[in-house]
Amino acid sequence: MKYKLSTSARSHLLKHFDQSGQSGSHFNTALFPHPEAMLTSLETMVPHRVISQSYGREAHVYMIPGTIPSGWLGIGKREDYPDSAVLEEPRNGFPTEFIYVNFLPETFLVTVIADCSGVDDLGMEWNLITAFPGDYAPAFPHQGMSKDDFNHAKIFWQEHILLKIA
Repeated sequence: MKYKLSTSARSHLLKHFDQSGQSGSHFNTALFPHPEAMLTSLETMVPHRVISQSYGREAHVYMIPGTIPSGWLGIGKREDYPDSAVLEEPRNGFPTEFIYVNFLPETFLVTVIADCSGVDDLGMEWNLITAFPGDYAPAFPHQGMSKDDFNHAKIFWQEHILLKIA
């Protein structure tokens, strides 16, 4: 699949290339030095899984072959961190819960969220919305979501939490 990377999508995507670990999930820049390198790699691959969303969006989950991780996860299951102090910070104007951890888990997955409204008859180019290392995770629940997407996101985020390096 080919993805069209707008200036605003690239700006957002660069947050996942920040190596500080404070930004949550981030790509392994030894494997993908910048967004364009990641997208070029994915062009030759077939998604491992496709998740349909509302408004013509899809999530494409890729499994990266080899022994080098695609990045580190900034999301975990709450049940895996029962003794961690849950903190809160604003993210995109909404309060978001997170915990500090000593390290982020490695992942060999990459998820791309794309809009198919610009896809031609051959499915040659998707409008990239975001991409992140790891398996599919819905956006935080917000008013712009369909009822089904909102309910799915609400349940997901009740069971999961953001991870940050301490």
